[in-house]
Amino acid sequence: MSSGFFLREKAFVAANVVAMNVASDIYRLNSIGLKIGNILFNLLPIYCLMKAIIPVILAFNIIFSASGQDPLDGPKKKLTAGDFKGAKADLTKILDTNIKNKSALSLRGQSRIGLEDFYGAISDFTYALELDSTFTEALNHRAEAKIALLDDESAIIDLDKAIKFNPKFTDAYTNRGLAKYYIDDLEGAYFDFSKALELGSGRR
Repeated sequence: MSSGFFLREKAFVAANVVAMNVASDIYRLNSIGLKIGNILFNLLPIYCLMKAIIPVILAFNIIFSASGQDPLDGPKKKLTAGDFKGAKADLTKILDTNIKNKSALSLRGQSRIGLEDFYGAISDFTYALELDSTFTEALNHRAEAKIALLDDESAIIDLDKAIKFNPKFTDAYTNRGLAKYYIDDLEGAYFDFSKALELGSGRR
């Protein structure tokens, strides 16, 4: 046989090998493409859901950030305005979602004092103090409720603690002076009232 025949034969075999390799590569790529397609198909519902939810979440965050409103601001305004019933209702809703919100407990206790529910107020302040024994506002207001119930000795104990944790707590000195006055500790009352005047009329 001529050398030309062998060259043509080799070229033919080489072409077949190349064709088979190309076909194999195409098959492999198609297989990979199908797998990717299946993955994307399965992810499509999640993508659509996220596409719908993300703008809502972003809008909520923007609104919340823009307002920057503390959920306790409303009840505080009602307390200041003397709407103790409305403040108590708002704070109860807040506490229904987080019973361990010590600030909400203290504020509800104050609203109960305004409604002359002194035992209920003491209960709220006591629970707040179980969460944080150094919570001076709760100690001071619980003492106020105790003074209203003529439990002056126990009130003084609370106020001693409040002043220990915050020696510049003007209201605590004023309330302790009042409680001491009621138990005829006139010297102690004079000292506390004088200290309150020295610190000024500013609240804690």
